[in-house]
Amino acid sequence: MESNHDSNPIVSLSNVSIGYGSSKRVASNLNATLSRGSLTCLLGANGTGKSTLIRTICALQPMLEGSIVLDGVEVSHLTAQQLSKRLSIVLTDRLDVANATVEELVSYGRSPYTGFLGRLSDHDKKMVDYSLKCCQIGHKRKELLANLSDGERQKAVIAKAMAQDTPLIVLDEPTAFLDLPTRVEIMQLLRELATSFNKAILMSTHDMELALQMSDKLWIMQKGGELQAGSPEDLQLSGAFEQLFHQTNVKLDIRTGLFKVSYNFNHTLPTVGHGFHFVLLRRAFARKGIKLDHSQPTEGIWLKIENLDRTRYLIYFDDTLISAHQQVDEAVTMVDYYLKSPSLKHLIDGSPKQKTT
Repeated sequence: MESNHDSNPIVSLSNVSIGYGSSKRVASNLNATLSRGSLTCLLGANGTGKSTLIRTICALQPMLEGSIVLDGVEVSHLTAQQLSKRLSIVLTDRLDVANATVEELVSYGRSPYTGFLGRLSDHDKKMVDYSLKCCQIGHKRKELLANLSDGERQKAVIAKAMAQDTPLIVLDEPTAFLDLPTRVEIMQLLRELATSFNKAILMSTHDMELALQMSDKLWIMQKGGELQAGSPEDLQLSGAFEQLFHQTNVKLDIRTGLFKVSYNFNHTLPTVGHGFHFVLLRRAFARKGIKLDHSQPTEGIWLKIENLDRTRYLIYFDDTLISAHQQVDEAVTMVDYYLKSPSLKHLIDGSPKQKTT
């Protein structure tokens, strides 16, 4: 049952099938809605049809079956002019107007309103100025696009979409090619634009951890064509992410919202110690195929985390201390070396050692 917030969606997909003619159907029976004031992230593995769905919603290619209603009107019934006042698009394609300034690019967003001559009215100019300010790129308005960083360039094209003044903004991988701090900044910007200006914003992304933290809704494209829609929390609890990563070595920890890589373990190493140092050790040893275990050591190789004046990692064989290390990398390297030694007892007998007290 939809909430009141979703009772009048700006976009509604009903039994939509997408693809490329009768020869290549990518996904079928897609049902979902987009609401004003919300940021929705479209997730899915490569080949599931994310870009095809975005292009279909934006009327860049025809849908095969079903209905897509945008702002109360079937998309296929809208003229290009009508569509440009309801929907603005930011694609992953590199800008082909590198010799333009930021201000000139953002001004292009007003083209649905400027008429044949393309002259900006006072209102158009105010919209350009306001969009530059809202997207935090006004200080670069006279700068050539070619001179911008990737993050600044992305803010410029988002400002162009804002200047177009549509209820829906659709972005295809807007954070691709950006470093982590800039990806966070762009997603925070999109959240602010959706909330403050009552926009419906749909963006495809591979950045699942950020999508889980920052989006209001998720659309998850599954292999085989299914589309699951809902809040990040509800989809986590429903097992949607387990289906997304079925038969892979990546799993979602629903308690933390973080993705974890599954390792193949060849050894289990009893370990005495807890806390943050244990967490770091566990991750470092996992890369070597060694699983840390809190079971009580009895015999053979085991590890102790000692926190005195400084942290040390102590390696034991039975009750004999055979080496001590202050660096995680050193401890991992030595344990891995010991475990792979063909004659462990001979190696330890010839090593400096200290009996435990």
